[in-house]
Parts: sequence; structure tokens; C-alpha cells
Amino acid sequence: MRTRIISLLVVVGAWQVGSLFAGELVLPSPTSTIARFADLMSEGRLPRALVIGLQALAIGGGAAMLIGIPLGIVLGVQRRLGSAFDFYFSALYVTPFSAVAPLFVLWFGIDSGSRMIFIFFFTLPQIVIVCYQGARSTPDRLIEVARSYRATPRDIFTKTILPYEVPFIFTALRLGVGRAVQGMVIAELLISATQGLGFLITVYGAALDIAAVLAVVLFIMMLGIVASLVVQRIEDAIAPWRSGVTTSGDANGA
Repeated sequence: MRTRIISLLVVVGAWQVGSLFAGELVLPSPTSTIARFADLMSEGRLPRALVIGLQALAIGGGAAMLIGIPLGIVLGVQRRLGSAFDFYFSALYVTPFSAVAPLFVLWFGIDSGSRMIFIFFFTLPQIVIVCYQGARSTPDRLIEVARSYRATPRDIFTKTILPYEVPFIFTALRLGVGRAVQGMVIAELLISATQGLGFLITVYGAALDIAAVLAVVLFIMMLGIVASLVVQRIEDAIAPWRSGVTTSGDANGA
């Protein structure tokens, strides 16, 4: 906690110095941004914008998690199947979605359904890749030990592979939630949204209200942090023995 406080002070200090050199019009100071943030919260604009985007976030992001986690595990367990299809998700992950957003509009229209689909495809590859790597990297020695005790393929999957996969699943959830929030904002920026957080960024950016833009960005960052902490708490409750364990899934997902 102390290290985080120190790092926060350093970042805020650097931000303040940068504001002095760049000027308030280009880079508003932390105090100006926080004051604008307080205004937007008191006026209810940020909460209302969040509520508007939550439906698309919950359905699109939730579907990506419900489908992506088992799909990634299956691809990791079935090596041939994984070798045949894993590169599609790698390609989807690096796809510039801002460039293909017009296709979503053409195919699905400009309503909330289009944004849900956008969030789904934006989030899915992140989750599949992390879970795939987790299942694929299960140590062979663990599987061999299970076989030496005459474990069935079902027992190997449920009692060896899945427990090893737990930290990867929660890493995928943490990264997936953040990815879904990004997808929600990007969709609102690109797919003709008239409300939502992305819409606020567009409006305030056009009005050169940079402090308000930074306030909205700060709100989005806080939303991502809170969601990640919630997933971390759930992981600690479900799998306390894995607390503090670092997995290669963090590196793969990042």
C-alpha cells in the first residue's frame, strides 16, 4: 500500500509539472481535473452515462466470458484442435477494431445490439488466449502422476487440469473485464452513440473541455480498477491457495 501511495504521488506530481509547462488548455492540472470530475458526478452525468453503457457491457462482455473460458480450455486440452484454431484468436486480438467498426454498423446497424456484438468480439480473444495457454501449459508430470493412480480422462481434466487452470481463468476474467470496458467506450465512440461515456468524451473533446475529457477517462480507469479488485476478491475466496501466485497468463494476456 505504501509503495502504491508513493507511486501515485509521483505520477500526480509529474502530471502537475507537465501541466505547468503545457498550460491548462493542453493539459489541465490534477486539481482542475478532479474539480471537473466532482462537477460531472454531482450533476449525475457520469453515473447516467455508465448506466446507459452497462447493458451492452454486461451482455457483450458476459457472453465473451461465458463462451471464451470453456472454449480456451477445450482448445488447450485438445492440442490438435488448438493448433488448428488458436491463430484465429491471435489474429482477432490484434485486429484494429477502430478500422472495422464501419463493418459492424453495416452488418448490425447502430443500435445497442451492434455495440454488444462489438464488445463481444473485442473481448473474446483476450479470454480465449489466456485460458488456452493455461490449459496447454499444464505440466506433463502432473498428468503422469494422475495416470499412475489410474485416473480416468475425466478425473485428469476435473482434478488436475482444471485446478491448475484456476489462476488463468481469473486472470482472463480480470483482463476480460478491462477489455470489455474498453470495448464499451470504443463502441460508443465509433458506432454513432448519442449517450454513454464514449459520447461524453466526443462531446467534451469537440468543446475543447480537456479537463472534462480527463475526468471521464479517470472515471473509466476507476471502473476498471474496481472491477479487477472484485474479480481478485472472488478468486481469493474460491481459490485461497493460489493467492499471490503469478501465472504466465498475465504476460500472455498483456
